[in-house]
Amino acid sequence: MSGQAPRVPEEMFKEAKYYTVGDLDPQVIQLLKAGKAKEVSYSALASHIISEDGDNPEVGEAREVFDLPVVKPSWVILSVQCGALLPVNGFSPESCQIFFGITACLSQVSPEDRSALWAMLTFHRGGCQLNLNKKCTHLVVPPVPAAAAGPPAPVPQAPLQRPRPPLPQQHLQHLQRLQQMQQIQPAPTAQPPGPPAQALQPPPPQAQEQPPLF
Repeated sequence: MSGQAPRVPEEMFKEAKYYTVGDLDPQVIQLLKAGKAKEVSYSALASHIISEDGDNPEVGEAREVFDLPVVKPSWVILSVQCGALLPVNGFSPESCQIFFGITACLSQVSPEDRSALWAMLTFHRGGCQLNLNKKCTHLVVPPVPAAAAGPPAPVPQAPLQRPRPPLPQQHLQHLQRLQQMQQIQPAPTAQPPGPPAQALQPPPPQAQEQPPLF
């Protein structure tokens, strides 16, 4: 976080007992202390775990064993900017969320839609910005009316494709498993053939009795 630190409302974090995992921006710690938050030395005593690494074993222990909320440092910064404690569910550092690895650039989007898109993307671990650069993975623009669109533009011979960041290993394994399930379909079970139908045979001719010979 760069620039001048935002002003913290008085006693904003007075009910928070935080435990940090990994290195954090010193200004985040200053915001917490300015809001009267208390740092603890053991995760079980904390009310909030603050970390950027959702896959850290210590973070997993705090979440699974002690059922504590784990938030990114941006929860502190944005809470201060909004003047109220924001919901912790939107600031989980876990990498299994739907928009993880996505950085969307919003272009020519109305302010109302921009706010809604920013909220949805950041809530589910995505990123949002207004400048189109190499960091962006998706460009979001409003739909163009058909009448104003004009004739379709020619398709270039070698379209430029922006590289996407690698998916988490867990997502990649699920995709590979789904692809295998789609490619290898179980063959329909054939019914065992029944006994061959026997042709109806005419009954054997009955032997006629010969008259006695005299």
